[in-house]
Amino acid sequence: MRHVLELAAEGEVRIGDAVERIANRFGLTDEEKRTLLPSGKQAVISKRVQWASLISYKRGWFQRHAGRIL
Repeated sequence: MRHVLELAAEGEVRIGDAVERIANRFGLTDEEKRTLLPSGKQAVISKRVQWASLISYKRGWFQRHAGRIL
C-alpha cells in the first residue's frame, strides 16, 4: 500500500502505469508480472495494486477518477 501512496503523492497517475512502476520497484521479471490469480483472469500484481488503491481511496487518503489515482 505504501508504494501506491508514494505514487499518489507524486501526482496523478493511471492505475496501469502504477502497476508497471510498482512492479519495477519490486524488480519483478516479465514472467512474474504475467503471473495470474487462480481465476486466470487477472495478473497478481495488478490485483494487488488495485486493491491497495481501493483501500486507500476508501480511507480518504486520495481520490480516484476514471482509472486514475489523484
